[in-house]
Amino acid sequence: MIGRGVRASMVVVAAVALVVALAAAQASRGNVRPRAVGADAVARLARVNVGPAGVQADRSTSGAVLSSSGQYVAFVSGARNLVRDDTNRLRDVFVRDLRTSWTTRVSTSSTGAESDGPSAKP
Repeated sequence: MIGRGVRASMVVVAAVALVVALAAAQASRGNVRPRAVGADAVARLARVNVGPAGVQADRSTSGAVLSSSGQYVAFVSGARNLVRDDTNRLRDVFVRDLRTSWTTRVSTSSTGAESDGPSAKP
């Protein structure tokens, strides 16, 4: 059985695999000129459903989507340990900045108040 935290990471791996496959297809058609790149430029695997100090989410995570820049991953989680003061006991939308390793809850009101209903999609 796949662990809760592994699912979101698998989405990122699948997205990277898709980008690599598309780049290979374009190169085979002569649309892209191959060039040498560093290993970190090819792909980076990162667990995204973590909170402060890299602590894994204590509830399930789903619906991870990667920004076009590759810097941000948005996801839905019922975890209560990803950010401070998450006390609504509901599924919230989070954004993980892969450059700074910072997770932010974005399913809040304009004043920062917690939502009073569960979130479904990032």
